[in-house]
Amino acid sequence: MATIAGGLNAGGLNMDKKKMRIRENVRIKRKSQVTIPKKVMDYLGLNENDELDVYVEGGRIVLEPMIRIPKEQAWYWTEGWQKAERKADEDWAAGRYKEYSSVDDLLADLGEDE
Repeated sequence: MATIAGGLNAGGLNMDKKKMRIRENVRIKRKSQVTIPKKVMDYLGLNENDELDVYVEGGRIVLEPMIRIPKEQAWYWTEGWQKAERKADEDWAAGRYKEYSSVDDLLADLGEDE
């Protein structure tokens, strides 16, 4: 399994929520355990057994929601593939595409580009 952290709509997280700030105090318990406050869990749409990526950045501990994906699907989440997906979405929205009435028409058009 590969892991993907943040930036995905995992647990309801989206760009607007990434800009918001909720502050709660927590205490580190035995075995380094920390309880995430219910307000934060609810706000981010997190549930018991969801996974978090934990890292240190700029002297801060960051907990970031993540999802697990099958290894054979990890290619889809690479930066290069996601960049191409965003470009395709932009092209589609701008009307930069062709429609074909048959596969033969499509193949004929592909052959003309050579």
